[in-house]
Amino acid sequence: MPCMKALRLVIAAGVLAVAVGCSRTEAPVTTTYDGPSTRSFLLLVGQVRSQMNSDNKERIPALICGVDAAMLDDQASKLAVLKQSLSKFPTDRVDPDAVQFAQDLEGILDSYQSVCRDSAELYREVAHQDEVIQGEAPRMPGIKAALRAPQIDTLGAVAALVDAMEHAGQTKKPAFMSSDGMVQKLRDDHERLLSSKESHRLFTLKVKSDFAKRYPDQDWTAKEILP
Repeated sequence: MPCMKALRLVIAAGVLAVAVGCSRTEAPVTTTYDGPSTRSFLLLVGQVRSQMNSDNKERIPALICGVDAAMLDDQASKLAVLKQSLSKFPTDRVDPDAVQFAQDLEGILDSYQSVCRDSAELYREVAHQDEVIQGEAPRMPGIKAALRAPQIDTLGAVAALVDAMEHAGQTKKPAFMSSDGMVQKLRDDHERLLSSKESHRLFTLKVKSDFAKRYPDQDWTAKEILP
């Protein structure tokens, strides 16, 4: 009898341990997001977005139309720093849609970087060909003349550069690189940037509406939060 009683106690203890273990493993793990944290995150992102928009409308078009390869390379490096700053913002308790919003901006910054680097590459190659090729009129003066008109943003500046290159033509010397490939890269940059900006615009409209419903105690109308 004492043995049976001891056995029952062991079994009971085992059942209890299993029950406790199950309750621990089955407990739902929930991650909570809140409006204030999400809004604070977007306020930080807004500072980067403001600088990016300024570069888009002023600095990058001016550098492309100014035909300055060195400054375009420098601008690409500055855009890389902007992108890096986005990834360093804390995301604890931040709504995943706000994080996606920031990641979309990283993609747009990548597109601006490509525009700057590819424009710089094109200018260096054309300048090199103008310098060393004999018997052909240099193309850079015509390109500069075609880019004198100010452009309102990066997309306009890239389109103007592609058009200028089409009018300038390319060297007929077989030993030198054709500019067709570089011009195509700029066309691709233009389309990628256009697509990224449109996707981001549509996502922003959705997020703005969703956040107003999820976190009605927060103001989502300020431009420094969401455009």
